[in-house]
Amino acid sequence: MNDGRTVGLLYGHPLDVGGVESHILSLMSRSDRARWRWRVVAPTSPSFSARAAEAGADVEHWAPRHALDASALRALVRAARARPFDLFHVHDPRALPIAQAAASYLRIPLVYTVHLPIAAEEGNNGGGPSPRRRLQGAAERLLLRLAPPSRIVHVSARALARAASRSNGNLVHVPNGVDLGRAAAPGARERVRAALGVSADACVVASVARLVPQKGLDLLLEAWAQATLGGASTHLWLAGEGPERKALEARVARLGIGGSVALLGRREDVPDLLAATDVFVLASREETTPIALLEAMAAGRACVATDVGDCRAMLGDGTAGRVVAPCDVGGLGAALREVVGDGVLRQRLGDAAHERAQMFSDVSMAALVAGVYETALAGGQARAATAFG
Repeated sequence: MNDGRTVGLLYGHPLDVGGVESHILSLMSRSDRARWRWRVVAPTSPSFSARAAEAGADVEHWAPRHALDASALRALVRAARARPFDLFHVHDPRALPIAQAAASYLRIPLVYTVHLPIAAEEGNNGGGPSPRRRLQGAAERLLLRLAPPSRIVHVSARALARAASRSNGNLVHVPNGVDLGRAAAPGARERVRAALGVSADACVVASVARLVPQKGLDLLLEAWAQATLGGASTHLWLAGEGPERKALEARVARLGIGGSVALLGRREDVPDLLAATDVFVLASREETTPIALLEAMAAGRACVATDVGDCRAMLGDGTAGRVVAPCDVGGLGAALREVVGDGVLRQRLGDAAHERAQMFSDVSMAALVAGVYETALAGGQARAATAFG
């Protein structure tokens, strides 16, 4: 194939901080720049734009108001006429129908990565999917049948297996990956703890997540309070920002756990933060292959996660971490109490998690995606894959 293919990475929502952002940045950073040229077509924050530029990508502002935004379609076609694309790689449902129409007009292949399915059967929110999500899921399935992308990439084997019965053979599994060589700075554990007023011998539990309902942080606070885990020797750190911050702060106050819980806000030093913790917790209502969990595993932290997406498989069916049912406050509290109270168990789970994390390299992820691009550009066939390597 020719060198220097131009890939348009399309996203219909603001790109700033989160799993999708990390995925896109890893993809650009870890791919062969002689073979691929990157153009991020999305609304982006200054921070994301700067990091994209470091990865050698151009950034074009493009902000569709909804999935049927005709003006966004015209803007995308104009951008392609000015500087042609060889392939579109779409990363969210809002951008998908617009990109499908543009790709059809431009006669270029389109790859669609499903980061978090909106289909109705994904309802791990305790009460089942809302009517709005059911409608969104039905619309997405219809769109994928009427105008199937060249390839549909699922980062979750579990989600791919659910979608396989509706596939025309264009599904492929490429799990998320992280930088396995990214390490904390020397002395990070002591420095971060000192800055946050936590003693060297305390047990610190941390969650790194956007402050949105999907991440289940309200449930985590309830579990923390019910399990009576707070105290001078045990702390919970919530790292991240989002629209639920005030609600979470109010919940902390109502539960009377302010002495042991700290909302840290946005952190740019996640490796250092993980080095300062002992246990990582993911309390999400829905996930696929969460990057935050992979980063904690790579850092050798003992992990407690809800059984959503591929979390159970990532943690070796529970051999490399504790896995609890989503929205089970009592079960989450019990798992945290067990791991917090047993230093030997924490070490064993952390070591096992670190070993499991070696399966999820961002280098391997980028190579697999490059293979998907090559197949799509060649017009070949792909086979669905559901197993972890």
